[in-house]
Formats: sequence, structure tokens, C-alpha cells
Amino acid sequence: MRAARCVAVAADAVVSVALIGCVLYFGYAQFYRAFHAVLLLFLLLLGGVFSSAVCCIFHELGHVLFGALCGFRFVGMRAACFRLYRSGGKMHACFSALPASLAGATEMIPKHTRRLRGRYLAFLAGGLIFSLLFLAGAAVAFGFFARVPFAVYALVCTALPAAFHLFFVNVLPVFDGTDGASFFGVLRGDPSCAVALRILAIEGGMYEGRTPSELDPKLFFAPPNLPEDDVYFLLLTDHRLTFYLDAGDAASAAKETLRLDALLAYAPPYYSGALAADVLFGKCCVLRDTEGALALYSRYAAVFAGAGTVSSERTVAAFEWYVKGDRAAAGAALARARRLAETSIVAGEARFEGKLLDRIAADVARPPAGEANAAL
Repeated sequence: MRAARCVAVAADAVVSVALIGCVLYFGYAQFYRAFHAVLLLFLLLLGGVFSSAVCCIFHELGHVLFGALCGFRFVGMRAACFRLYRSGGKMHACFSALPASLAGATEMIPKHTRRLRGRYLAFLAGGLIFSLLFLAGAAVAFGFFARVPFAVYALVCTALPAAFHLFFVNVLPVFDGTDGASFFGVLRGDPSCAVALRILAIEGGMYEGRTPSELDPKLFFAPPNLPEDDVYFLLLTDHRLTFYLDAGDAASAAKETLRLDALLAYAPPYYSGALAADVLFGKCCVLRDTEGALALYSRYAAVFAGAGTVSSERTVAAFEWYVKGDRAAAGAALARARRLAETSIVAGEARFEGKLLDRIAADVARPPAGEANAAL
């Protein structure tokens, strides 16, 4: 596999660089009379940046469309620096930095758990199909470079290198974390992909209205076992923590909090904030680890404050009460969390979060002599 990956990386680099050279050369040869040389190269490069971003967006739209057709609900999409996401029952759009390891990402949750394997395969294939269509369109446009106006060349033909790279990297299973790797991993029954399907089953069951502890425990605890640095192992560990929190099993929730805390070093930037929030909640409400909670909060304060999710606001409420003892701040965070829970598209999540919020609210409402009691 390592040799195949090296060959693929080399092939991708050679072809991509060759396509960049062709786009610049033929663009200059065709339009050098109309523009100053420096200005022409600048416009071609600027067009390439723009068209590459459009290429990424088009790829993610493939996931969105195929996912919607296969019974998935849209949660969020990121392509280059553009982000579109659902929060508080509304759609939001913004520009933000994307982790260096990702060109784009689409987050959708299944509305039900029936035929989940096939639906997930279709969701993965959607991005590959749209990337192939974009690559074909850019190649056809480049084939007619002598006849197209400059605007078309600068905004379409310059997408050819990025379109090739995005399709080539995603379609081959030798690159980790790509659509192709996930697609063929599901077909082969790879352990990591098997766990990914179980996580989708958990999310689908919660969308149907069940809380974590009402789902089949095998989804959380059955083999296969994965390496600790596997992203799906981290996500499954996080779901195990929610299972114990929902069940009111304080001892097991404490152990899972410590385990997830030890795994945060492996968390990709895309997931680290959400995972850290659940660790912080466990430190505040279960472990009563004030020092550890303060240290963790200082590392992720900006993430917790700006996430705007039910779990982040619930964690802030727990931190304000169990660590800082600030009744007013905790109450305000609880109110924000309840408003978000009411607009959640996942009925099981709303029930689960409501249960945790009720526990915190009950402690906040106690007289001063009973302050800082555990939430579980």
C-alpha cells in the first residue's frame, strides 16, 4: 500500500504540474496580445484560485445532493474557506479557515437506519461523480481554448489542474480519509469503516427520536477494535460517553471522560472542539476536576464561546456553575442551550440534551448550601 501511495502521489504531482503549465502556456499564447504579460499571468492565477474553490464546492454539492436523495439530512458543508451550516433552526453562511488536512467536508446525518450501508455508499459516490463531471467540463472547455473568450478561459479552463487533482486523489483508495478510501473500505468491510457505519446508525437512531441509552448497546461497545489514533475510534468513544451520561452511570462516564481526554491529542482539528467540549463537561459534572476543567477551558475557550451548539452551551453552563459557581452565567447558558435544543433537527438529541440540562438546572436552583453538587 505504501508503494502504491508513493506512485499515486508522484503521478498526481506530475500530471497536476503539467496541467498548470499547459493552462498558463496556452492562455498566454492565446491572449498575450490583449493583456500585459504580468497582468495576464496574474489574472490566470487569480482565475485558477477562484475556479479551484468552485471545484471544491461542486464536489461537496455532490455529497449534499446524493445524500438528500438517499435519506440524509444536511447539517453543514465546508469548501475551501466557505462554510454553510444549520444552527438554531436556520441556515448560516460564513468564511472561515479550514484545517490544512481538508479541502472540504460535508456533514449529514441519516434520517433512519434502514439500508444504511448502501445509502452511505451513494453519499460517498456523489462527490466523486460531481468531481468527474466538473473535470470533464473543464477538459472540454480547455479543448476549445482557441475559441472561448478570455473570461471563460480564466474562470473555467484554469480549473483543470484542481479538478484533476481533486478527482484523482478522492477516487483512489490509497489516500487516507478520502471518499475513495471510505467507499472501498465499506465494500471490503474494513474495521474503521464498519465503525463509521455504526456511528451513522447511532445518529440515525437519535434522529428517529431515541436517546443514546435507548439504542442497541452493541452499536457502542461491540467489536471491531480500532487503533486509538483512528478518528472513528475517537468519535465512538465520544458516543460511549454520551451513552453513560444519558444512562446516569456516573462511574462509567468518569472512566470514559478520562479515556477521551487522553485521546484528544489524536483529534483532528475538525473534531477537536466538539470532543473537548464533552471532555470538559465530564470534568465539570462527573469528575469534579476543577483544575483540569480550568486548564482545558483555557485551551478551547474561543471554540466553546463561538460554537453556538446545544452541547457547547450546555458545557459552558456546567463550567460556569460547577467550576466557577456563577449562578447567573450558568442560568444564561442554560437558557441559550434550551433554545437551541428546541430547534434541533434530531429529536433524540433534543431529549438527551434536555435531560442533562434539567440535571444542571436542578443543581443551580438549589440553595447555596447545596451548591456544586454533581450532575449525575
